[in-house]
Amino acid sequence: MNRPGHNAHWDELIARYFDGLTTDEEERRLRRFLASPDSADARYDETRAVMGFLAVGRQLHTARPATLRPPHRARLWAAAASFLLLLSGGAGWWITDSKQNVCVAYIDGQRVTDTEIVMQQAEHALAAVRRTTGEPTVEDQLTDMFQTLQDETDGAAGQTTKPTEP
Repeated sequence: MNRPGHNAHWDELIARYFDGLTTDEEERRLRRFLASPDSADARYDETRAVMGFLAVGRQLHTARPATLRPPHRARLWAAAASFLLLLSGGAGWWITDSKQNVCVAYIDGQRVTDTEIVMQQAEHALAAVRRTTGEPTVEDQLTDMFQTLQDETDGAAGQTTKPTEP
């Protein structure tokens, strides 16, 4: 039970606490009081909240949790090694990829890898396609294919077609 004048003592101590005039021992007694059932009155709720907040802040400031500690050297080395591994892997992929992008064309049976020559030949081929008038028919395409095959077999055998005389 609260004695008359008992709450006046704690009210005065709380006022001195907020003015910054209490000693460490008085603050300890005030904390014990606020944790006891004697301070169940709602008028001490704000004081309890402020003192609880300050107690938690003090604990965080004096003993930093593991999540706030700086990483150990082993973690730094592992992070640096991972970064270098990713960097070298990316550079290796870029080098390999750039070597695979090669222009190749076969012109008169010769392999040509010079980008400028290949692009010129491609432009000439596209220009020739643009010059054709009308759409090629299936018959025209088949005739061209078989004519090309006939020319290749005739050229490979070294035969020339001469008109036969009767």
